[in-house]
Amino acid sequence: GVLPTVGFVVLGHQRDGTTRPMTGARFSTSNVALGALRADTGEFQSAGVGGYATVHAQLAELSAETLLTVHLRREIFSEGVTTAERDRMDAAAPAPDAATTAATVDYPLEGAVMPLNVFPPKIMWTPRHTASPTDVYRVRLERPSATIDAYFAGTPGFDNSWRMAEDAFGLLARTDIGEPIRVTVTVLSDDGLREGAPSTFRTVNAVTGGSVYYWSPPQGRILRIDVERGQRVDFLPNPSSGCIACHTVSRDGQHMTANIDHAAGAGRLAEYDLTADLTGSPPPTTFQAGAGIGSASYNPDGSRLISAAHDGTHLSLLDPTTGGNLPLDVGPGNDPEWSPDGATIAYSRDNNLMLLPVTGPDAFGAPTLLHEGSTLPGGAVDWHPTWSPDSQWLIFQHGTNPYTAESASLFIMSPSVPVVPPAGGSATRLDRLNGGADREDTFRPVFSPFDSGGYFWVAFTTTRPYGNATAGVHGQKQIWVAAIRNHADGDPDLSEVAYYLDGQE
Repeated sequence: GVLPTVGFVVLGHQRDGTTRPMTGARFSTSNVALGALRADTGEFQSAGVGGYATVHAQLAELSAETLLTVHLRREIFSEGVTTAERDRMDAAAPAPDAATTAATVDYPLEGAVMPLNVFPPKIMWTPRHTASPTDVYRVRLERPSATIDAYFAGTPGFDNSWRMAEDAFGLLARTDIGEPIRVTVTVLSDDGLREGAPSTFRTVNAVTGGSVYYWSPPQGRILRIDVERGQRVDFLPNPSSGCIACHTVSRDGQHMTANIDHAAGAGRLAEYDLTADLTGSPPPTTFQAGAGIGSASYNPDGSRLISAAHDGTHLSLLDPTTGGNLPLDVGPGNDPEWSPDGATIAYSRDNNLMLLPVTGPDAFGAPTLLHEGSTLPGGAVDWHPTWSPDSQWLIFQHGTNPYTAESASLFIMSPSVPVVPPAGGSATRLDRLNGGADREDTFRPVFSPFDSGGYFWVAFTTTRPYGNATAGVHGQKQIWVAAIRNHADGDPDLSEVAYYLDGQE
């Protein structure tokens, strides 16, 4: 918590062997993230971030360099734990059964990749020894230039979890960016010390932000998560009667179109101005139109909507300023998604993926088959395509059913790669994102607009366990986020291990 200073002094070595301080040098550093270095005096003020830098001094034609090292060190003591327990832990011998009864880290997942500004993840673990109220736990987070220890008493009600404060985690996230963060959980019991095997995750030099909008079945409305704060916002507390689930947000984040009153029959589309106060009952809409229409997607500038009928019998083109229909005759389709560059619409038809080229304003070419659902294992249904921000990749759900029923996993493919019949050879299963080669409970991918730090970022829903049984969520659909490398690098699986989107109920 203390931000130290250090002063650099330039020494001149004379030919006669004497050494004296030199004045007038100009100082600079190779890593400004570590803190502020005064160019005229050489005084360095730490910013609290750990790492390494070269400090350079220049005086006329003479120069010198030295290494600056900053190590981030914090100790956090919960109620009932003092430095005495820390000292006992440092001196304790291993318990006789330590190798088989040490705690296991449940979250973050091994190998997970997170953006630099992620909301601090909750560290969760499961003890495997016979717990006692006198137990003391230490959670250690380490990077080459950082060590953070947090101590907790295992008293009744303790749920074996800890979320670091935002300021402290922010410093750790910016220390040794890209290097693994080692998580180790150690418990001190009456019979000795049990140190668990380390688990690792990474923060990378990427930034995401904005909001995630999602349908909450328990609350019967669409909610919003402000990502950086991990805060859920009930921005539309009084939606119209019936189901309001399928929705899309314009790429500028200003408007949302949602399917309303689906439970009452065919349903229709309604658009909401997200910059307005939507807490009224009913909330104001900019249009309501399109009986029988379900899912939809905006074009890049928000001037058009491509939508699909609930029964998949046809696609429609709408003007969101009026809700009026425009001519479109391309046959049946479901779940359309307009590419960020505006040139192509991807959608599902007869369990296959289709592409609809956009040839001009309100003009379209003939639909073409992109991928046959029957060519991949794990089912025969391709559904819910989503475009990467550069419009070069599609991630889609493949499984036994559309929506989020039964089993599914996510695949990636490049629409620019020619398809050789039978279509399907160019799609790759995202095993790291899916949670393993055998896991099939991953649904509804949605790319974020962010292309940062060498990664795209995709949100999806899954029933995989989040954390331990006490502090986490098990068996319920939740939203997770995975990094997708934004360039082909020889590994066809471009995904990284996912992390949980904080803020959900």
